[in-house]
Amino acid sequence: MRSNPTAVTWDALAESYEPARVRPDSLDALLEFPAQLSLIGDVTGKRVLDLGCGSGAKAIYLARQGAREVVGVDISEAQAESLARRELPPGTRFLRGDMSHLDQIDGLSGPFDVVLLLNALSFVEDELVTLRGIRGRVEEDGVLVLARAHPFRFAVERSEATGAMLGAAYHDRSPFSYPSTWNANVTVTHRTATFGDTVNRLADAGFWIERMLEPTLSEEQRRRVPHKAAWLDCHVGTLIIRARPRHKTS
Repeated sequence: MRSNPTAVTWDALAESYEPARVRPDSLDALLEFPAQLSLIGDVTGKRVLDLGCGSGAKAIYLARQGAREVVGVDISEAQAESLARRELPPGTRFLRGDMSHLDQIDGLSGPFDVVLLLNALSFVEDELVTLRGIRGRVEEDGVLVLARAHPFRFAVERSEATGAMLGAAYHDRSPFSYPSTWNANVTVTHRTATFGDTVNRLADAGFWIERMLEPTLSEEQRRRVPHKAAWLDCHVGTLIIRARPRHKTS
């Protein structure tokens, strides 16, 4: 696979990813993964596709929850090499590939009952192209669970970084760069999206939104991790969507 900036970024972050994700005060551990699981639902006997699977931990978790088959896809060569050394649950496999070109990923065949796209859509070349590719790989009664940074988050961060007014920062679709919180030596760059961008691209790709979550901390969690509560009070956090294929009407 030819190298590209996204692959380079995630190769550099591969070693930091999983230790940061499982920290007791990580937002993924505290609220994001529990919220994602609530929208994924029971996976017993189902085929699951995890696009942008990173360390593969969530895919492996779902395999151990009874999924019949789990396929993970990630662009990072470093993550792929790490996964190749692991003992995997039966029916679990991982492919290295670019979500911008799903039809070019060797060994990826559908359809799937559940497709996960967790914090990865902003890194593809064309979000609508990728979502349409996913639509063609979801069972007609299947689901797509999509998570991405809350659009308010990067509006705030862009406003703070550039001095732009919040509304102007929110509607600025140009690539946004920032040092990774996992490894400050690595700069992360991707596009941002408004609420409307996400909703309309899902609709144009052939999905309808069944449920949307904007999870936040409980009062007990706020007392336990006040630094994360303060960050969420400013940046909101994450947006998680459960979408279903829209069926053609006569």
